[in-house]
Amino acid sequence: MKIFTFIISLVCLLSPVMGNTGGYLSFEYTNGHKDSDVYGRTFQNAEVGIIFSGFSQGFEYTAEMSLDQQRHFRIEQAWVGYSTSEQISMKFGVYPVPFGRYNQINRPHRTILVNTPLAVEYFFPNRWKNLGVLLEGRISSIFYSTYIGNGLAEAEGLNASQTFQDNNRDKGQGGKIGLELSEGLDLAYSRYWGKYDDAGERDLRLEALDGRIVIAGIQFLYERIWGTIENPGGYPDGTAKGYSVQMNYNMNRFRPFVCYQEAVYEDRYHGPGFLKDISAGQGISLSKKRWAAGVVYFPTPNVVFKLEYDWNKETGAGRKDNVLVIQAALNF
Repeated sequence: MKIFTFIISLVCLLSPVMGNTGGYLSFEYTNGHKDSDVYGRTFQNAEVGIIFSGFSQGFEYTAEMSLDQQRHFRIEQAWVGYSTSEQISMKFGVYPVPFGRYNQINRPHRTILVNTPLAVEYFFPNRWKNLGVLLEGRISSIFYSTYIGNGLAEAEGLNASQTFQDNNRDKGQGGKIGLELSEGLDLAYSRYWGKYDDAGERDLRLEALDGRIVIAGIQFLYERIWGTIENPGGYPDGTAKGYSVQMNYNMNRFRPFVCYQEAVYEDRYHGPGFLKDISAGQGISLSKKRWAAGVVYFPTPNVVFKLEYDWNKETGAGRKDNVLVIQAALNF
């Protein structure tokens, strides 16, 4: 599989003259309270991404690579595909998992929010992708995706479960089906399931419901995520549930927004200190809420500035971790 991914990436990298080349870059300025992940004033999260894509006679490809300020190089997607019509197309390689809404638009220049919604942050890997096969298409107002690949692996927490090399004989699989009733109204359901431990005996199931409504320039976005983590005997199954509701108003170059988020994550088996087949972790008991508000400014179609303030409340923690963050992003 490593060789397969390398070949796909190499083909895409050597073929930009046959298609399109683009990318994005961003950085942030953060001022956090004393208990936040980033305390004080600092510039951070610099990132640059490059995208190559092309299409010819039904065949297409996309390769996206990113590099952050810690010099972490990541393949965000690297796939080749074939499309017979709008109704059906197939992709082979590394593709963004079609789960919920945020995971498919989570590049700095494509989202209203700066910080990732709580349920997305904790319940699956950042920029979740899969190595395998994806089938997708649209039939009238119905759109769908179904996929199979190496899936997620057992880790300290769900957000650390990204893998490309399969850790068991089982394959992770899932899909998404939705209905677009009009240009400003759609609703979709997503599901993922698979064995996640090395022995291939315990299930991980994740589900999501997302929707969008646009009325007179006001956009409402909703995403709800829930899941079950099967644990070994003697430990209750872990559970995760959360949602976000966002409203933003299109005022030409300005878009003020407000967003409410919740995440509840309980798992007595995993957590800090977890070692596969050696010892259980300290457990996870998270109950967090957040109000986020701010404004997005588009001086040009390709440049965006965001100002966001997050009010965080974590049950039982007594932490002061509110955060002010400013982000600048460019796509080209």
